[in-house]
Amino acid sequence: MVVLNYLRKYWIKFVVSLAIGILLMCIYNWINGHWDVPMFYSNGGFIAGASLFLIGMLSLVNSFGAFDLSSFYFRRKRVDETRKENYGEYVNRRAEERAHSHLGFLPYAIVGIVFIIVAIAIFYSIPVTQ
Repeated sequence: MVVLNYLRKYWIKFVVSLAIGILLMCIYNWINGHWDVPMFYSNGGFIAGASLFLIGMLSLVNSFGAFDLSSFYFRRKRVDETRKENYGEYVNRRAEERAHSHLGFLPYAIVGIVFIIVAIAIFYSIPVTQ
């Protein structure tokens, strides 16, 4: 039941991360010009998986507030008509917003790990020729 509720809440992140992974793999194969060699699918899948896993880890770090200072200048709101919120108010508001979504990084990490596992499986299924 918990997993089903999680999937209902973050299904769009799973779809987006899958689309990003497939796009990265296709870009890798397009740049190299090899659509029929399994080794390039393995390489592209590993690059896509590692990229998605990195996006997930950066999202995890962001959920702890690591990028609050850099995002403060772009995302602060007006408190009233005369001033915008200061950094302390911004940090408190962001902490309250983050209190509800601690597991938003998991879709990227899960799809990235799946891409890496598939890339390793393709790599080891390629016959060795001399």
